[in-house]
Amino acid sequence: MRRLTDLPWQGRIVEIQLHARRFRCADPQCPRRIFTERLPETVQPKARRTVRLGESQLAIGFAVGGEPGSRCRTGSPCR
Repeated sequence: MRRLTDLPWQGRIVEIQLHARRFRCADPQCPRRIFTERLPETVQPKARRTVRLGESQLAIGFAVGGEPGSRCRTGSPCR
């Protein structure tokens, strides 16, 4: 089970609960015994936010600069 933050919807914070499947390797010599299902279009491995939220935050950071961009939080307007 993964919990991801996504873009806000009508001013509300959105959290996605994602069930990712786990697979076990039958080869005893395998260095990685457990593999988890990957969803590269939605979320990067071990990330806590969706790809589109990350891209949106990056665009805001580049557009308004470091200090004003750091005041933008998910679900609230930038000031």
